[in-house]
Amino acid sequence: MGLAVLALVAAACSNSESDGGNEQGGEDGGGEQTAVDQPGVSDSEIAVGVVASTTNPIGGNYGTIADGIRAYFEKVNSEGGVYDRDMVIGSERDDQLANNQAEVQALLTQDDVFAAFVATLSFTGADLLAESGTPTFGWNINPEFSGPENFFGERGSSLCFGCPDPLLPFVAQELGVDKVGTLAYNVPQSAECADGVVASFEEWPTAEVAFVDTSLQYGTTDYSADVTRMKNEGVELVEPCMDFNGVNALLQEMRRQDYEPTMYLPNSYNHDFIAEYADLYEGSIVLTAFAPFETEDPPQGLEDFLTWMDNIGAAPTEPAVAGWVGAQQLVNAIDATGPDFTQQKVIDWINQSDEFTADGLLSGILWPDQHDELNPNDDCDALSEVVDGGFRPHPDFTEPGKPFMCFPREMDELEEPTFR
Repeated sequence: MGLAVLALVAAACSNSESDGGNEQGGEDGGGEQTAVDQPGVSDSEIAVGVVASTTNPIGGNYGTIADGIRAYFEKVNSEGGVYDRDMVIGSERDDQLANNQAEVQALLTQDDVFAAFVATLSFTGADLLAESGTPTFGWNINPEFSGPENFFGERGSSLCFGCPDPLLPFVAQELGVDKVGTLAYNVPQSAECADGVVASFEEWPTAEVAFVDTSLQYGTTDYSADVTRMKNEGVELVEPCMDFNGVNALLQEMRRQDYEPTMYLPNSYNHDFIAEYADLYEGSIVLTAFAPFETEDPPQGLEDFLTWMDNIGAAPTEPAVAGWVGAQQLVNAIDATGPDFTQQKVIDWINQSDEFTADGLLSGILWPDQHDELNPNDDCDALSEVVDGGFRPHPDFTEPGKPFMCFPREMDELEEPTFR
């Protein structure tokens, strides 16, 4: 099983109100400067490094994590920086999918950075970052994020591809769907995603899982047999646990067979891609763990993100959200721990944060818990609908100003969600 396959399917299958203090950090930021003997810190700057799969075989926009970091740093620097220092990106490395470990090693030994940011298809350098004690932030689509106390993903650090989740059964119930189907590659992360679909409907049986295929080879282009079987079984809702290329080929075959089930896509919030293939994706339901850019009456965090992305001339993307969220957590922690901040103080401060929402951009991360497990209180996501080559808040699954649909983590019977 190749690294590329592992990473691609991990990317394809990625699964509270603030108390105020953890959003803004401490009161000393921008105050009197003291000498700090830490990697990446000079009298004028605090430098971070980025490792991303900027060059990749699926055309993914992983490198745009740097845009989100840069946008937040521009905001902070325009307000005076932190302890009279500018926040800067000191290095950007492209791991080109297969070279993550080497690029992470170089980041640590050559680039002199205070913190690391990661958006990568294959996170083989995770152990190096964990052992170094470097504060590490990023787009959590890799199972390696789970565990280390110095890793901070934008949705928490724990992933569970095969865990039951009430969201899809609720969607099926609300859409009046009787039969659902799922397809996956024959590698663990992808197959576990399909297992999660089955487990979800076993837990909350609002519809029958009438079709499951976890035998697909990565790179498959012929989906004619699967589409014929789903059509004959009367499957009305499909979750493919695959990358964009696989989903595209699947949708094209569905079009050839005049078959149009509703598509539920957990990792397709990519504006450029959807615009390019608008006709194929029309009506699809797309999941995000953050408030979508089209949110009506957006929270302050989303307004700030969009404003500062525009200020630096960069298009907003999902990886950029991860960069912005990580940069905000980093700055808040440096700000809060005082002018003699250290990497370990930053890590310790974030880990005591009860609920981080990035000013409403997220539903809330409980860092004391979410290194090794999912949020123990709530299961919250936002759903958008593809319309005319773009996205809109799904009218059946959102409320104005409340993009997140939340279910209790422990739930015997499927309950109505709350919105926040």
